[in-house]
Amino acid sequence: MKYAAVYFFAAAFLFTAVAPSASAGPFSFLNPKNPKRIKTLIVTGNFVKSRMLAELIQFRTNQPILLLPTGSEETTMYFLGPDLQAYEIDLDDFKDFVAFLQPKKVLFLGDKNYAPPEYIDELGEVATTWVVNSGDWEQIAFSVEEVMRIRKLTFDYLVLLKQLEERDRPKPSIMINPKGEKRVVPTDKAEIFKKYETKGSSWENE
Repeated sequence: MKYAAVYFFAAAFLFTAVAPSASAGPFSFLNPKNPKRIKTLIVTGNFVKSRMLAELIQFRTNQPILLLPTGSEETTMYFLGPDLQAYEIDLDDFKDFVAFLQPKKVLFLGDKNYAPPEYIDELGEVATTWVVNSGDWEQIAFSVEEVMRIRKLTFDYLVLLKQLEERDRPKPSIMINPKGEKRVVPTDKAEIFKKYETKGSSWENE
């Protein structure tokens, strides 16, 4: 059952990995009728590998994520709450927003390319910060697994990375050259099969 959940998470991530869909509205998980202080705010850059690990940690712990701006979005952060909605946060509101959330600790993932030091320093008077500083995401996953005691986090993360790698691999083209005929490269790949099928041939008959 657990692995089925991981694969479901993988499918959901791969479908939305390019960019979060921003949503307007109240932070439902901070409903005053059900107040729960955030234990850990996960902070990292809005890149595929870092976001994948952050979302996997969220999937296993139900803790929120704050994605720092990437090169294409210099002034916009994305907050992903346990309600699975994404909210746009202005970069200038970074410190005030974290202070508003009042997390017990803030966990930064990655080296300076994913968690720039200025963001960490800015929270010095707001929250306790933990930094897993590395460019090796497998090692980052292992460290988080040990610190947060998330069983098999590294294994699940590597499974997701493998699935992502398989998705992005280029698909091979198939060339069929009947015996005795000169090889011709058609402009339309579908023509390869169309020409071959008119001869009444099939893979099994070869």
